[in-house]
Amino acid sequence: MTKEDQPLASPRVMTTQSVSKKREADQTHCRGCGNLCLVGDLDACLALGFSTRTAQHTYTRTKPVMDRIIGTIHYRRSVNEAYLAAAGHRSDIRTIEHDLIGIGVEPAVGIGQRALLVCTSHGNLLWDPPGFLDSEAITSVRAAGGLVAVAASHPHFYGVAVEWSHAFDSAPILLPEADQHWLMRPDPAVQTWFGHHQVLPGVTLVQCGGHFPGSAVLHWADGAEGRGVLLVGDTIVVTPGADRVSFSRSVPNHLPLPEASVRGILRALRPYKFDRLYGALWLRIIDDDARRVVTDSADRYLQWLRGDAITTDAGT
Repeated sequence: MTKEDQPLASPRVMTTQSVSKKREADQTHCRGCGNLCLVGDLDACLALGFSTRTAQHTYTRTKPVMDRIIGTIHYRRSVNEAYLAAAGHRSDIRTIEHDLIGIGVEPAVGIGQRALLVCTSHGNLLWDPPGFLDSEAITSVRAAGGLVAVAASHPHFYGVAVEWSHAFDSAPILLPEADQHWLMRPDPAVQTWFGHHQVLPGVTLVQCGGHFPGSAVLHWADGAEGRGVLLVGDTIVVTPGADRVSFSRSVPNHLPLPEASVRGILRALRPYKFDRLYGALWLRIIDDDARRVVTDSADRYLQWLRGDAITTDAGT
């Protein structure tokens, strides 16, 4: 078995000082995750879980150049979808609620995000595709009525959007104008939008900004038995207890959003009714009263940001 054929292993952490001058000279931006890597053709990036044009992901910095922060260097094997399948990865298909299907990957790819397929009588939209696609996922979506479009909350979750599009007759890939340059595999199926965009009756993309300039949410008016659903990715971060939300410029680097950005998100959401909210991960769900949770969480967040919060218990 060659080194390239071995299963994915835990990263071997090295400091930047331990990398030779030659390697530093050879580093370039990874077309997969935007990180700083050794020169190599890239096909798929495990750090965030989305595809690029080509394939060998060797050294990547753990703190993205997207955030302009330099961190340590991790060793990773070359990887592509066939490799992931051979390593035992498969699609994980679940019914979330009526007309909403979850499509994840087991074992997880990237940070473990899963897609959501919103099904309507006018067609279906795929939201936040993960970084892996197999025949099981395609068959499940075909059985649900296919796709009219693919969209995502932000560039970290562009996943294998192009592969999904190609599997469904080049279905449009809807990207906000502000973030379209982060798609590492440009394709003629890409269509841009800004502000808000009704994709299907009752299914609307809303640009909120914050995490990225084009960070978006998807409003589904008929979800939650007609009470309205918001799909948010990382634009709004559902906390581990699934009873509050927070806001972040960079989740792994613990960089908060400034007050103006948070208020911009609240303004963007004001016209939309929603009672349920789905975050980026399987269990990150605000099941009911989600608008109040978002408003109250934002108020509390801004109090802490300004330094005028009053601590009432250890969890706030």
